Amino acid sequence: MLKEEKSFWSTAEATAEDEEHEALVNELRALGNINSQVDCSIDIKKVNVGQVFHASPLTVCSYLLSDSEEGKFRKRTLYDEGGERQIVLWKQLLPGGKNVEFLLDFLVKTDEEGGGCTIEFNSILEENLPDPAKTVFLRHTSNVVARPLMKRGKMTVLPYDFGRSFFTLSCETSAQKQVSTKRSRAHRVTWSEGSPLLKSPKGKLKR
Repeated sequence: MLKEEKSFWSTAEATAEDEEHEALVNELRALGNINSQVDCSIDIKKVNVGQVFHASPLTVCSYLLSDSEEGKFRKRTLYDEGGERQIVLWKQLLPGGKNVEFLLDFLVKTDEEGGGCTIEFNSILEENLPDPAKTVFLRHTSNVVARPLMKRGKMTVLPYDFGRSFFTLSCETSAQKQVSTKRSRAHRVTWSEGSPLLKSPKGKLKR
């Protein structure tokens, strides 16, 4: 059993993060492009990105929290405490059969009225996994070339217009490769060996 957490953030940290995510949403709204993406990351250790998805908030949230064994981006729930606290293994498949893994501890808060959600997350080390999670993890981990650490992470999904959604993500990461600081309508965000977060499998979630 994991320690019960209502938030990974202090009050001051949560306020600062809310402001960052609000700024990302304002950037996306200002672009007004059907495929708007923004990258406001200030260095390789701090990621701030956003995107407009052509799907409802409920669909986007369901995608983020569901398991998938198809495509280059795989997701597996290792541990679930009633939907609010989850431990997940996200995997980015690389050429040659190698994988980059993201082992993450989720706190999930849903908006029942708007259908959106907020997911706070931190990396969790293999040795700190609860026994049931470790059993599942050992069945699904393989050919790992990197397991970047993420902390102070947050994803938000908010309703937009015409059935679309705003998606924003911020986190601190152990990335080693440069993250672009340019704002763009079509930029794909990458860090470490590639971010799975804005690269949903074809056919699963349209941008």
